[in-house]
Amino acid sequence: MLNTAIPQDTLRESMPAAFRVAIRTLAAWGFTHHEMAATLGLESRTLYRYKRQGLPARAISPDLIERTSYVLGIEKALEILLAGEPEQEEHDIRRWINSPSDAPLFAGHPPKGRLTTGRAADLFQVRQYLDGWRGGDFA
Repeated sequence: MLNTAIPQDTLRESMPAAFRVAIRTLAAWGFTHHEMAATLGLESRTLYRYKRQGLPARAISPDLIERTSYVLGIEKALEILLAGEPEQEEHDIRRWINSPSDAPLFAGHPPKGRLTTGRAADLFQVRQYLDGWRGGDFA
């Protein structure tokens, strides 16, 4: 069996940059500071510190890696699904995140509500939903 795991050293080196991109992504989606903190599984004051001082190596946990990966994966999936001119694409992504959805996963609520519950499993479900949509399983 082929081992496709990313070496831990590589993850730890790339995580601060990925974290910064995730923060910019959440801001582009219109998330408040508190919504960002919930999405990333952090206390509000901890996120303030990381935004000001950077992400320290000791703070890089499997949970934060997972959540950051989900945010970036959701963004990438939406870029593919809502492809267009960059400015329009950004607007469409923000609108999708913040508008009520008829999809059973969202039950008439905006996807943002699912992303800000504080549970990594909800991020996974949104990512899985988008992957299914990309594959033609959902609309």
